[in-house]
Amino acid sequence: MRAVRGRHHLRTLEACENLCATAVKSGNLNHLKEAKDMMDEVVAVRKEKLGKEHGLTLLSMVNLSCVKSGLGDLEGAEGLLQRALEIAERDLGRDHHACLWGRYLLGKIWMKQKKWGKVEPFMVDVTHRQMRMLQGLGRHHPDRLDGLIDLATVYHALGKFEDRDRVAHEALEGFGKIHGSEHPIARRLKADMKIWEDEENTETEEVIRS
Repeated sequence: MRAVRGRHHLRTLEACENLCATAVKSGNLNHLKEAKDMMDEVVAVRKEKLGKEHGLTLLSMVNLSCVKSGLGDLEGAEGLLQRALEIAERDLGRDHHACLWGRYLLGKIWMKQKKWGKVEPFMVDVTHRQMRMLQGLGRHHPDRLDGLIDLATVYHALGKFEDRDRVAHEALEGFGKIHGSEHPIARRLKADMKIWEDEENTETEEVIRS
């Protein structure tokens, strides 16, 4: 893309952004460090070419925040994402699917910071809005299922086991509705639920012995 269209062509920036997204998924630190430099450039060029509040500029800020989060710069990721969200929610509305996705990502950053009391009502609000606003699948939209899985993790950290199991089972039900075979994320959730169950059984046994 750089050879054919040029380093700062908008399509080249899009390709760079997609590459950086794979680095976030992989979690490879060397890739993430390269992605940080690449996304810094994407954000700067889009601000210059498209403007600071253009949708693609905001998207690049969100993706840069994901890279920063992967590198452990949680405060930097949080601040960048909050700035992008402030503009997006003003221009698009709080219930726009892109804003809901951004709020979900902000909740994940707070989870990494273990701000459980802060993130619980936030993620509850996000998953409720997703159920109402996401077109088509709504209740079983993949974005919402991801939110339910993370909400289950939050409930587990807070010791709210009934709420945890309720949203985890709702997520599993959703995966069953939209996939003919068991989805890998559903398998991971089932594995987490087994770990949670084993932890509870261990704690109960320790209480009995004491």
